[in-house]
Amino acid sequence: MRNHSPFLLAAAGIVLALAVGCAGTRDLGNGTAQLQRGEYDAAVETLTKALGHEKMRDSDRSDALMLRGQAYLEQEEYRKALDDLKASLELDPSKTQARFYRGVALLKLGNLDSAAEDFTAVIQSYQKRSRTDFMTGRETVQDETVQMAAQSYMHLGEIDLYKERYPEAMHNFDTAVRLVPFDPELYLIRGGALRLMEQEDFAEKDLAMFERLSDNATDAPESRLAPLKLKESIRLYDSGDYGDSVRLASEAIADNPQYAAAYRRRGLARLQQHKLEAAEKDFGKAIALDTEYLEGWLYRAYVRMEQREYKTALRDINHVLSQRPDWTEATLYRGMVLSQDDKHAAALEDFRTVLEARPEDVTALQGEAYSLFNLEQYDQAMAVLQKLLTLAPDSATANRLVGLIYMQHEQYEQALASLNKAEQLGDDSMQLYLAQGAVLRAMGNEEQAAMAFDKALDASQAEDVKAMLPILR
Repeated sequence: MRNHSPFLLAAAGIVLALAVGCAGTRDLGNGTAQLQRGEYDAAVETLTKALGHEKMRDSDRSDALMLRGQAYLEQEEYRKALDDLKASLELDPSKTQARFYRGVALLKLGNLDSAAEDFTAVIQSYQKRSRTDFMTGRETVQDETVQMAAQSYMHLGEIDLYKERYPEAMHNFDTAVRLVPFDPELYLIRGGALRLMEQEDFAEKDLAMFERLSDNATDAPESRLAPLKLKESIRLYDSGDYGDSVRLASEAIADNPQYAAAYRRRGLARLQQHKLEAAEKDFGKAIALDTEYLEGWLYRAYVRMEQREYKTALRDINHVLSQRPDWTEATLYRGMVLSQDDKHAAALEDFRTVLEARPEDVTALQGEAYSLFNLEQYDQAMAVLQKLLTLAPDSATANRLVGLIYMQHEQYEQALASLNKAEQLGDDSMQLYLAQGAVLRAMGNEEQAAMAFDKALDASQAEDVKAMLPILR
């Protein structure tokens, strides 16, 4: 893994120079040297040994924790890194380097707001020292401090990209470039942001500068472009290109495994591809990373409903409603799940709650009609369906339900007309063909009834349905 900042060696060198004469300092010095050489496993082991010295000074312990946190960052052990860096700052809250690295760990873990607080604190420390130098005429700000400030501006820009605050991101990237004008990474990130903002000419200049400064390096920090890849994934999704949307979201996840929004987008694209198990896993990962994103819970509930996992689907939706009791969309989803689970009275209550807020919600009207039909309240169901058909005359489901109600009233000609219209509108369900067959048989047309039952058999692979068809014939 690439070093998290260009001043790692310098920072470690300072600690190495100070590590003399006290308990644990030999191990601290050795661990620092190992970190400088990129021997991260050995550095963790040695620094852990150093931290085992009970009489170690707090200042040395803070250094050892910070350095081990850096080693954990290099190993992509972000949670362990965060714990060490927090502990380092508890011992020495003024340690700016530890605050910077804690910000990096928080960013990697997806805690954007807390990361921004740390990077802002680093910048404020740099600004304060710069003002002091200006007023006193001295130059005490070291190059490492400037690098750390520039990196902090860059990370703030990254956070702005995640939050789709593009002008703010550009301001932070511009400031970083002014501080450190020869860092290729900054040009890569700013170029990507400019491309996202459709400023292609400026983007090309930045990307060309990146190539020039990096000498065509192949280990570029592409992970910083995860938000841009997600943006492209969303565009592809909106255009109906679900396969490439999955691909771009997967690239964003590979770049940043803590990117909850990328898991959500990939889950939605996979849902469109009818890859339900994969979609459920993606929504589950998104929820684990961002429990407050309630839409993720609804998406997972929908997938579980499609998989006939009604109990777990309801659990997800009830969690959402416990957080937002007045969320109409969640109530609609619950009605859908209850309806699928044959709990029609409870579903009817939810659909009617939705219709109080959204009287022309087609899905809720359809759900209300379906619930009333299954509760054998046919006249009320027909009244709802007539309203639904004025709003959505091409609803195949509504026409099928109308046909079923006519069938219940033994009005077979009207029933067949509605069922045939539903078929013309794209309804090829087993239920439709079974109803057509039953109506045709009641009308004495055994030959066409048999053809309808054959269609029903083709529409379903379920063994119990196959067993029903000979009886219906």
